[in-house]
Amino acid sequence: MTLSAEATDRQRVRAALGVVVVGLALLLIAWGLIVLDPVPVTPPKVAAATVTEETFESARALSVLLLTGGLLFLLFLVAGYAFIRASRSYRRQLNAKPAAPTRHQDVWAMHKLPEPAEEPPEEEPPEIPTP
Repeated sequence: MTLSAEATDRQRVRAALGVVVVGLALLLIAWGLIVLDPVPVTPPKVAAATVTEETFESARALSVLLLTGGLLFLLFLVAGYAFIRASRSYRRQLNAKPAAPTRHQDVWAMHKLPEPAEEPPEEEPPEIPTP
């Protein structure tokens, strides 16, 4: 899909949403690489501040929590978009007129049973002599 001068607003919105989703995914990946980096961070040497190792660990945990929330939000966006597209397609199929039947579509309707042959007259079974 190219965005030319003849592109409709719907195409432009779809392209913009695609760019936003890809940008958000790249941002979350980059942020995840920074947050989940295994290099330990040492607290700064500030005399006035009372920053402990526990504070840094809680900040890292909050960053991981925020990253996970962002990934879940991105997953929700993509899944919601896919669900809406599938629902609209399904509704379009339900509301569509059925296709005209072709001559090969219903083979059994074309099948004609052969005319029944005249039944021969029923004969009585021969009697078996009893001793």
